[in-house]
Amino acid sequence: MATVSYPGYQDLLLNFDPGDTGFVAVTASAQAYQSASSLTNTLTGFTVASGSNRKLVLAASWESSNSGISATWNGTQNFTVAVNSANGRNSAVLYLDDPTPGTGNIVVTFPVTLSNGSRVGALSLVGAARGVARTSAASGVSGSLALPVDESFVAGVYTSNGSPTISGPFSSTLYN
Repeated sequence: MATVSYPGYQDLLLNFDPGDTGFVAVTASAQAYQSASSLTNTLTGFTVASGSNRKLVLAASWESSNSGISATWNGTQNFTVAVNSANGRNSAVLYLDDPTPGTGNIVVTFPVTLSNGSRVGALSLVGAARGVARTSAASGVSGSLALPVDESFVAGVYTSNGSPTISGPFSSTLYN
């Protein structure tokens, strides 16, 4: 069973078996900003719900001339890079199919110690398909992604270093 709540409605909870539904549910989310010089950025105490078709989606942004990135769930399961945008202001989306349920740490490792900090965010999903159907990266201020089917789940990340600023749901999330 998985439990999700709806923001703004403290008494509304939905309990369900994700294997019996036709939708993807976000069961947990978190973000972390690492301002000090560091080789890693860690989301501590993150929870992966039990249920069918589990997936972790990780988005990261950082500044460096090196664009490589890796991540692990509880030090034993490695994420796969879905897309990586490298131009000095780097961003990446990674995923992990079938993470072990429970509470633990997501550790993101960068190729070099970052002097300008980093921001990472993660979603725990249930009812999600394995793998990634499409990816797209843009080096300018806009981009596009052709979705393979209606009602696809889309995750994104950006790095702007304060210019230009953007508005919308990502305006205060994953900003570095």
